[in-house]
Amino acid sequence: MESIKLLESLISAGKLSEALDFIEALPQEKRQQWQVQNLTGVVCFCCGQFKDAATFFEAALEQQPDDTEILYNLAETYAYLGKNRKSQEMLERCCRHTDNEELMDDISSLRQKLEEQKGGRVLMVAYYFPPLSGSGVFRSIKFAKYLPLFGWEPTVVSTDCPPNGWKFSDESQLKEIPEGMTVARIPDGISTGRVTALDGNRVQALLDFLRSILRYSPEADKIFTQLSNTKEGVIQLLTFPCSALSWAYDVVQHIEATMDLDDFQVIYTTSGPSSAHLVGFYLKQKYGIPWVADYRDPWTFNPYGPAYDPSDIGHRLVFELESILLHGADRSLTIEESLIDAYQEHFGLSQDRLASITNGYDEADFAALQIPHSRTDKFTINYSGLLYTQQRSITPVLKALQQLRDEKKIELSNVRFRIVGVAEQGNLETAKQYGLAQIIDHTGYLSHAQALQANVDADLLLLLVGDEAKFKPVYTGKFFEYLRSGRPILALAPKDSAVDRVLRESGHGEAFLSTQIPRIKAMIMREYKKWLNDTAPELLHSPVIERFERKVLTEQLSQALDMAVSGTSSPLLEISSSVYDTAYKTGGAGGNYHQHYKQSFYYQS
Repeated sequence: MESIKLLESLISAGKLSEALDFIEALPQEKRQQWQVQNLTGVVCFCCGQFKDAATFFEAALEQQPDDTEILYNLAETYAYLGKNRKSQEMLERCCRHTDNEELMDDISSLRQKLEEQKGGRVLMVAYYFPPLSGSGVFRSIKFAKYLPLFGWEPTVVSTDCPPNGWKFSDESQLKEIPEGMTVARIPDGISTGRVTALDGNRVQALLDFLRSILRYSPEADKIFTQLSNTKEGVIQLLTFPCSALSWAYDVVQHIEATMDLDDFQVIYTTSGPSSAHLVGFYLKQKYGIPWVADYRDPWTFNPYGPAYDPSDIGHRLVFELESILLHGADRSLTIEESLIDAYQEHFGLSQDRLASITNGYDEADFAALQIPHSRTDKFTINYSGLLYTQQRSITPVLKALQQLRDEKKIELSNVRFRIVGVAEQGNLETAKQYGLAQIIDHTGYLSHAQALQANVDADLLLLLVGDEAKFKPVYTGKFFEYLRSGRPILALAPKDSAVDRVLRESGHGEAFLSTQIPRIKAMIMREYKKWLNDTAPELLHSPVIERFERKVLTEQLSQALDMAVSGTSSPLLEISSSVYDTAYKTGGAGGNYHQHYKQSFYYQS
């Protein structure tokens, strides 16, 4: 005890070097005493060696697990290391073993500091991340790029190459990744077709992983048991909720093997693929880490999918999983305000667990673009993005152009209809049927910068959403970059939809139903006359659109992360009764995601 008192006196006098020399001179067995280890930790802490301090405090705590001095020392050290959850845990333990008023004041003060802290480290699970490309990529990379402005340092877990059917990559986007940011790229063998067979151990591991999540709903667990009894059912489960289930499992293995989750204040997952959210749920339940899930679009009640059928076992399983995940996350994000009401209605989720963050545009992407100062060589209508024959058809615009030609109001030799991206052949065949094949300029996939330049170089931008009321909350990803491009937008979208409202507020264009051919013709003709008059109008820019700038949106995400980390986070889930019986009863739109994502592969038992 004499040595302990002497060591304490040296530390109290601020003689840290002498204290270290004294410790070094002690016999090994004395240095292992919890009092010495605790005091060694104090010396390290005072010298700013917080990791070493934590090591000594942890060793002392193993011997004296209820010692309040060690618990508080460790709590303060964890706070300096950014391990806020572990710091809070130590403070809770400390409170249980003390009634000392001075120590309680210190605990209260440290708790307040922890609660006031904003930012920290966030683990982002984002499958679509550069060099992969597509609309989902831009949301992820822009968040990762700008989160450090708001005190959040991301570590990203992604994949290494696009899945089958999505062969889009853009190496130029790699420069968007901030220098020094860690990006782990976990291969997805099944979605890319590189893995066509699974051995029995792998199959069982994936099934166990999936069931560890589905068991939180008795209805989902019942369906899982039913499907797992047949070979075809097992194959169905191995691609549920999408073919990236295997990737999600590997992501969890990678995180647990290589990362200390105590280094992160929060985890953020974004879909698609749907399986990305399994990672967030698993880590939340196992480690208690706060979790923000960014869904962007609904699953079960997706307006672009077939109607939800509660008699379909696949639909029911998607519904139950979506419910499990929504109730498990601290915050769930969507892209349009009215979808919050839909989640409340369908899943009984409280409004304080939901937030809306739209997609947007990055002002930096437009800095290097060349702004034309004279009219284009041809009147150019531009469409960017995927172009489907059914849901996103150019037929209404072709009809309008055909009628304008027949009425001799336009000369086809003056017109270019440019399609930037992948287009189903049916759209091009339709152009032939209307005698307009010669005006189609199908560029195929372009880099992001080239696609933005094509927008700026156009006279009219075409946006395709859909006529039905179910599309009212839908923003397409390209919409916001269209707005920033400053060219007038002709949108095929419902009246009073999200798109219609923004166009009316900003004056950047008009929205019509696909059946309103006379109004579509009138807008085309108005812009065509401007082109004929050899005028190059200035770019449109309304302050209304500035709320969609990526930095503004990233600040909203940072606030969602802060709220998840603060005292507003949700508790861990208990296995509860199914919410299926109180679900949406009157129909609606949904999607059989299993059927959509299912891949053909065999497993070996």
